[in-house]
Order: sequence, then C-alpha cells, then structure tokens
Amino acid sequence: MRNTFKIVPIIVVLSISVKTATAQLLWYADPNKPQVENFYNLNIEPNEKGSLEVITDEKHGKIWQVNKPSGSKRTELARSRPKKDTLQNAYTPKEGDMIYLGYQWKVMIEGNDERKSFAVFQNKSESPHSQNYPFNLDYNGKMLSMNVFTSGEGSQKSRAKKIWKTPVKENEWITIVMGVKFSRDANIGHIELWFNSEKQMLEGQDKTGKFIHRTLDDSGNYFKWGAYNENSRPFNITVQLDEMRVAKDYKTANPKNYDK
Repeated sequence: MRNTFKIVPIIVVLSISVKTATAQLLWYADPNKPQVENFYNLNIEPNEKGSLEVITDEKHGKIWQVNKPSGSKRTELARSRPKKDTLQNAYTPKEGDMIYLGYQWKVMIEGNDERKSFAVFQNKSESPHSQNYPFNLDYNGKMLSMNVFTSGEGSQKSRAKKIWKTPVKENEWITIVMGVKFSRDANIGHIELWFNSEKQMLEGQDKTGKFIHRTLDDSGNYFKWGAYNENSRPFNITVQLDEMRVAKDYKTANPKNYDK
C-alpha cells in the first residue's frame, strides 16, 4: 500500500504537465497526416509547377519537402490551418495575439546564375492591404535575413528595412523561433527572433530585445514557407521543414525540445 500511495502523486503530476504543454500549442504541422489537415494549400502560380512531398530524413524522421522548379516563381506551404474549417489545430493571427512560431529549416539550390535573395518565409497580408507582408525572411545562398516593411504608398522595396542577417550554409539544418505580438498599431506590435535557440539582436530593437513594428496588416495575415519571388525563377529550390509549430510560449514552439 505504501508503494501505491507514493506512485499516485507522480502520475497526477505527469498528467497535469502533459495537459499544460498541450494547452500552449495552437498548431502543429504533423507530417504523418495529409497536407490538407495541416495547411490550407500549397501555393503555386497559375500554369506553373511545384510540389510537396513527405520524406524520411536520417536524423529528423518524417519531414515536409517543398520543391520549386526552375522557371516557377513560387512554391509555398500556406496558412497554419487545415483546408477544412475547424477550431482544432488551426491558428490565424488576430489583433492583440502574442505567439511563438518555430520550425527547423534546410534549403538546397540548383542553378549557376548570380544568386539574389528570395523569400523563404512570409508573414503574408490578406487583400486588400497596405503592407503586403509586414515582415519576412529571405535567403541568397549565403545569408539568411529578416526584413520589415512599413505600410503606405510606394514600392515594397522602398518601404523595406533589413533588421537582421546571419550566414547560413545550404544543406544545413537550422532552427528558427519568432515571437510576434500582432497589432495594427505600430507602437504595440513587435517581433523577437531566436536562431538555433539563441536570442538575436535586431537592428533598432528596444531595451527588452523587441523590434517594435506594425505586424498585422489591414485585412489580416497568414504564414507561408517555401520559396518565392522573381529572383527564385532561375533555380530549382528544395526547402525542407520540420517541427513546425505555433504556440503561446517559447518553450513549446522551440523545435530543439522535440529533437529525435
């Protein structure tokens, strides 16, 4: 009886811990389930090509693999919610949300042209909009960068500011976590960034390590992962993604906590 009495509290504590972790998770892209149960769609330009596979990586197990062939402008997994409307495993940013977006990422590029940067992640705006994408990540084969875009008139380029960059080799796994406070108020919204589990300094950040920015566009936003824009056309680009999560806290979103 004494042994039984000692075991019961341990079981109860573990049960509470699991429930707490689950409660923090808003969305997880499970590669054991079909694309349409994780993402709204695979975004490809009309009359162009692109594909999605689930493959088995030696270290990571089952992962998502996005393939953008040369000649195509984009191939992107779009939206952290399934095709079917549901409140389960679905997240769409709204005013006032504070979330953490984490994933593991690797890219391979085939082509001999001069490599200009192309988007590999977008916080994409719904239409109509005034920012198009309030922030994104781009890559040129050597450097991974974070860019922010203000709202207003003028070209997207004229409203852009690069706030972070770091060297990243092709065919090398990295870990990204972004902390985002979503707001249409440019004095309330903010961005934080962790690269390989280390907090990054963003150019122009405040004393708390946050870059204050309008993060939610007029009609709302959603996330896109893959390869996008005219600079990507000359290349065959393969993007691999794993442990993709949106969560209420950094610990739950950090892919390093799920390393196999």
